[in-house]
Amino acid sequence: MSLSIKISYLRDSNVFYGGDEITGIVEIKGPLNLPNATVKIIFQGIAEVGSGDHRDRHRFFSTVHNFFRGAITLLGDETRTFPFKFVLPTHSERNVGQITDNGAVFAQSAHPIPPSAAMAGNYPYLWTAQVLYNLYADVICAKPKRYLKNSGILTVVPSPTQTLVEWEHAGTVHEAQSKTFNQAISRSLTEAKKRRYSFKRWFSSSIESNPKAVFNFTVRTATTLTAGQGIPIQLTLRYDSSASTLQSIPVIHLVGMVYTLNGVTNTVYRSGPTYQHCQDDEKVFIRQMRFARIPLTDGQALDIGCANTEQGGVRPILFDKAVVTAFKTYNIARWYWARIAIIFHYEGKPLTAEFRCSPINVVFNEGYHQQPATQFISQGQVQIDQGVIGIANALTNIGIGIATSGLI
Repeated sequence: MSLSIKISYLRDSNVFYGGDEITGIVEIKGPLNLPNATVKIIFQGIAEVGSGDHRDRHRFFSTVHNFFRGAITLLGDETRTFPFKFVLPTHSERNVGQITDNGAVFAQSAHPIPPSAAMAGNYPYLWTAQVLYNLYADVICAKPKRYLKNSGILTVVPSPTQTLVEWEHAGTVHEAQSKTFNQAISRSLTEAKKRRYSFKRWFSSSIESNPKAVFNFTVRTATTLTAGQGIPIQLTLRYDSSASTLQSIPVIHLVGMVYTLNGVTNTVYRSGPTYQHCQDDEKVFIRQMRFARIPLTDGQALDIGCANTEQGGVRPILFDKAVVTAFKTYNIARWYWARIAIIFHYEGKPLTAEFRCSPINVVFNEGYHQQPATQFISQGQVQIDQGVIGIANALTNIGIGIATSGLI
């Protein structure tokens, strides 16, 4: 005697999209004699958060089908099958009082169904969070009392339609950020004169007498990423001659870059009469590049993904890791931000300019290896050509101002 669920998958990848029609059979194998049996299928979407002994399971949708009532008599290894069919919803049900203190970062009303996911962290304490799509089959008989049950998990990912909508709404331009570096180097005083000066007098004299260079870095990068495509990063140096006191533009070399994609998970769960909130940040993708001392030209944009590396040739910045897309439920929120560190040399000294790009939208791409690489289009426009996709993707524009003195 056994009970099994068999699903008719629509795709070779065995994944489902919101809106898909899910079909299959419940198979019962004998020997079994139930004069008054009920066979039903239960399909639920669950967002579960746990920490220590606490575990909250929030159902964001639930479907129950009682598709057979009557006698089931099976001799030996005889089997009987019961077909079922239902539609996977595209949106959740309303939050019916299950989570009442979830904060603005979480979904506040019916939301698109999230992708299957499992995450864990340790700040401020150990926690787990997962999104599950559970399918249960039950055979129940009151007299004689019998109960058969089996269950399985379906994998749900964003549909192509949902992905297209995300691309169309990717036109976010971040506000520019600025940061100033002050560097004082005395070239006007000999070592003997320096020793005769008090530190305070020498330091102020050095600052006042040194020439000053003021220049600005601007970084442009995509606000939307998809696995298998390149990450376009464009760097522009602009020298401010009106604010500088140098007679000529200093030579600045690009020597390295670090791109880090960070995933942030927010969770909330009940702990007795109160709610506990957690937020954890993890690095999900890191790409480091070193360059062969590339001189930066005033006003000329440099595509870092097309720059010569120390090993020679061109090395693209490929986003080659599949990560779960950003989503919100009533008790779990997942989102991303990127950190770009530009390492450059002036006068042989290394400096780092850091940029924070937030948020970064990660779009699911089931066949990402077949997609063309992302490239910048002409300078001055704020779009990226997505090749055959043909969808405009906005850029992050972040500027960083650097003031230095002592450059010759």
